[in-house]
Amino acid sequence: MLGNQLRSSLRRITCIDLAGNNAETSIPGSSGVPVDAPVPLPTGRGSWTFTPPLAEAVHISGLPHVTVDVAPLVPGAHLVSLLYDIDPDGAATFVSRGAYLVPGAGIFTFEMFPQDWRFPAGHRIGLLLTGADDWWFEPPITGLPVTVRSGMLTLPALSDARVNDERPRFRPRALPAPFVVDGATISDRTVVQTLPASTRP
Repeated sequence: MLGNQLRSSLRRITCIDLAGNNAETSIPGSSGVPVDAPVPLPTGRGSWTFTPPLAEAVHISGLPHVTVDVAPLVPGAHLVSLLYDIDPDGAATFVSRGAYLVPGAGIFTFEMFPQDWRFPAGHRIGLLLTGADDWWFEPPITGLPVTVRSGMLTLPALSDARVNDERPRFRPRALPAPFVVDGATISDRTVVQTLPASTRP
């Protein structure tokens, strides 16, 4: 059952409202990459925040939310949030995405796409804030920086482990390969807070 909102603060970051980043290494849902597309697609371009390694598995089900205290140089800039499961070797597997048209300076909350996902113990939760997710969002771009002064990622965590869950599960035809985030970036962009040892009440 849902019963906890797992929260992680975000590092102060500046990202550029500019194309050239993708959430995944290949076109989502495809079995391969067309010959006229980069191999792999450019990923990981933006500003990261990582949790410390999880003390135990965290299962989310529902809508992640991102709250940001943001200061764009001009109104109408774009902010894209990309959620990842980061394994102990730094391999980043895409989980969910969201995007927001920033009307001006202030504090705003926006939703990401719903997801049902289990982060294993020892993995990290990573959030990339960027200006683009090219195969999903094609807005006009300003090319200008957007500063996130502070923020919060809120995840809909299950308060109880699922037992005897034998429902059919959706399986995409092809999962893009993870990409590796270098260890120095993970170390530098990890929040200092410690997540709860358990999501159960």
